[in-house]
Amino acid sequence: MTAGRRTGRIMVNRETSGAALHLLLVASISLSLIATHASAVVIECTNEYVGEGDTIRVVYRGLPDGAHLSVLIEGELAPEDGYYVLEAAGLFMPASLLNGSIIASAENAASAEISIKKGSSTVSASEESTSGSIRIMERRNVATGIYEQMKIDGSALDRDKKVLARIQLTGEKSGPADAEISFVMRRISEGTVRIVVYVDTVESLNRILPVQRVSPGGGPGPASPGFAVDVAVTPQETATVAATLPHSYGTLIESPDGVLSLRGAIPAGLHILEVKPAEMPAAWRLMTPAYAVSPEGIELEEPLEIVIRLPEGSEEGDVLFIAQLSGHDWRILPSRIDGDRISAWMERTGICALMGMADAVTGGNGVADGGTEARPGGPGTGEGKEPVENPIPEVVFIVTFCVAALLVIGFAWHSWHRRRV
Repeated sequence: MTAGRRTGRIMVNRETSGAALHLLLVASISLSLIATHASAVVIECTNEYVGEGDTIRVVYRGLPDGAHLSVLIEGELAPEDGYYVLEAAGLFMPASLLNGSIIASAENAASAEISIKKGSSTVSASEESTSGSIRIMERRNVATGIYEQMKIDGSALDRDKKVLARIQLTGEKSGPADAEISFVMRRISEGTVRIVVYVDTVESLNRILPVQRVSPGGGPGPASPGFAVDVAVTPQETATVAATLPHSYGTLIESPDGVLSLRGAIPAGLHILEVKPAEMPAAWRLMTPAYAVSPEGIELEEPLEIVIRLPEGSEEGDVLFIAQLSGHDWRILPSRIDGDRISAWMERTGICALMGMADAVTGGNGVADGGTEARPGGPGTGEGKEPVENPIPEVVFIVTFCVAALLVIGFAWHSWHRRRV
């Protein structure tokens, strides 16, 4: 009887211990998956170059619903008889982009027209400019399916210089986690095409494709100098681009919505995209969309001035400042308010936004007077210079480590207990 009870006790302990260890293992794996979720998304462009009639394919894997996806098609094009065109024909969207937008913009353009055709629906809009910078934005859901035409075209301001034309699709992705976006390039003969993809605030792809020219006999001719170039987009990427980029597009570029502008010696190929804001300190509130100055991580030869138009409804009593994302942390940039604008200096490209302090924290302190420093001091601001940490990645790491430690202790206890009994 005694032996039977002892054996029963051993069996119960083994079962209980095994179940506990199983639960610990499942919890550890789950938390590890959470910790590595952001790195699980893979974005690839399979093209090495592009020419008239070529299909560009952008493949994504592991992209969850709700992620903010931004796809930019950019062409640096030589005008023909003063006319330029960037056309993505037969654009296939395997997933919808909800609460999104379609944005067309051009530099060195006297005029621009965007044309979107999907089935029996056609949308077009046009703008003219004397400054050479044009942007057209359509706030809409980007539905799944085939767009027979997505095009921006117009006349160049200076016929002897290239035009930088862009089409950007943004929104919250809804659809398959693994799929392919594809489109055919039309009426392109010289220059380069750049494909940029953002997932939330991560620049996941930045590929420059040289244009393959067509020879007079109709066959493929020599490509534009060079091969496909992948610009370094995350710390994990190894491909790099020269830290100093040539200056060729003037001294001013603007975000698609016109709220943010960069002023100074603008490097060629620099562009601004609207992206989903990252986590921020609870004491802060987002006053504008977050903007990605891309390519990211470029040390600027000369700092650029960020100028943001203050949002409607801003009042004296608001505490406003420009912040830039550095890794997982937001860094407050010393900011100046002058009239209806706030400005700061950027030394390295990346993501930035206009922030304010929550009313409960500021207690109604006033906006800095025009032309004075906007002092965002207060809880959670790091005294205006040090980065403000986002604790989520650290918390996940700590919890995962603790669970792993419990797993090891559980195995050790189980082995010791079996030897003892």
